[in-house]
Amino acid sequence: MINTASKRLEKYSSKADGTIIGKRYSDTKELSVNKFAGAIKRQVEIEQKVKSICDDVDIIYLPYYIIFAKELNKQTNWTNRNNFYNKWAQRGLNWFKLMQIEAAIFNQAPELRTINNLPERIRHFPFFETELPYIKDVSGNSADGVNQGADIAVGKVGNCLSFNGTYAIVNFTSTPAYDDFTITAWIKTKRTTAQNLMGGTAHRASIKLNNGVVMLKKVGEADAIGSTILYDLNKWNFIAIIYKKGVSITYFINGQAETVADTLNISSVGISRIGNNANCTFPMCQTDFFCGLTDEIIIWDRALSIDELNIYFNSTKLGGNDLKETEAPNCGLPT
Repeated sequence: MINTASKRLEKYSSKADGTIIGKRYSDTKELSVNKFAGAIKRQVEIEQKVKSICDDVDIIYLPYYIIFAKELNKQTNWTNRNNFYNKWAQRGLNWFKLMQIEAAIFNQAPELRTINNLPERIRHFPFFETELPYIKDVSGNSADGVNQGADIAVGKVGNCLSFNGTYAIVNFTSTPAYDDFTITAWIKTKRTTAQNLMGGTAHRASIKLNNGVVMLKKVGEADAIGSTILYDLNKWNFIAIIYKKGVSITYFINGQAETVADTLNISSVGISRIGNNANCTFPMCQTDFFCGLTDEIIIWDRALSIDELNIYFNSTKLGGNDLKETEAPNCGLPT
């Protein structure tokens, strides 16, 4: 217990950085309250911004985004903020939501960040664009794409691209030669017949989709063994292919993985087009064009582990736009 007014004054004035403004106990107590009123108001404002940004996030996860925002507000420089952001992104929160929260707190445009504990990306198309035709590659390799016919839509993480199944494509600089590589993407499609999500020129890698089956193949050659784990029609699906040349192909679909022997021996990933293989142009290969939505396409420079894939999968699956998403398109061909 504090027995004297002077000791009470000493206690409360210490909360005001040791500066005593008034001689009365009530003066100093009022000073202490007023000093922290701005901080309390700031915390309330941050919480309101987070709730607005995360209006489609499961209520179970909302407190984590609020904690992230309030702690991020304490970071004094960009380096600290970047390290703090990465730590929370690795915990499984939606990294695009984290970027939006940061932008709202500091009144700035969203900054494109990377998750530091994952290997280098050779291509990364998040489809943040609000205007076309240029599609930003945020891998740091300056391989921006050029859109021909795809439309902007609400995606799994921010915006995405919608492909019409007849001629829409995005061309970009071909990926370098790697014996081992990983390809990841979010997709949503209604089409039940075969279609090419992406690919290169002859003998390069291609990802083929066929009624729930994901398949890695060589362009212009026979199909390889596809996944037995199926993706869902007209829902957002996370698909990944881990390729180890001459050893194995691992399909990772919505958190489940299976591995088959590699019979392809692809000499280079060589992917340079989204929406079809690079050797197909309208009206050639018309029935092979991708019909659907795709988001967050990344090509990695080596074979990721399942643990690494799970980190990335979990960082993008929570929240998203599931409550206000775009329906997969009904494409004219094939029926």
